Amino acid sequence: MNAITEMEAFESISPAEIAKSAQMFESLKQLRLKLGSGKEEVLERAFELHVQGVLEKLQKRLSEITEPHQQNVEAIMARHGLYDAAFQQIALLCQSSKLIHHLSYKISHSHVSLVLSLSHIG
Repeated sequence: MNAITEMEAFESISPAEIAKSAQMFESLKQLRLKLGSGKEEVLERAFELHVQGVLEKLQKRLSEITEPHQQNVEAIMARHGLYDAAFQQIALLCQSSKLIHHLSYKISHSHVSLVLSLSHIG
């Protein structure tokens, strides 16, 4: 098996990508704090643990895979995983506010309709 170091796994995701997801998470964290929907120290630690988990999973997966194409897929999935922390915060915000819940439902419904319309092309 190909042993991948933690640093090599980290390098598969650009610092700019981590910074972008951290900025999104920070904005959502501030909104949750403003709405009284979470404790700052818990939210701070949540993002750190999430990024750590994404990198550990990526490191494990990359050490098991030798095909470059599949390694690229894993790196993309890890980048997707970074944004999952922000997505989770949105879900928690939706639970704390009926207006946000209603708006997110409408957006989700519109998104699903657009995706479904793509299946009818061609």
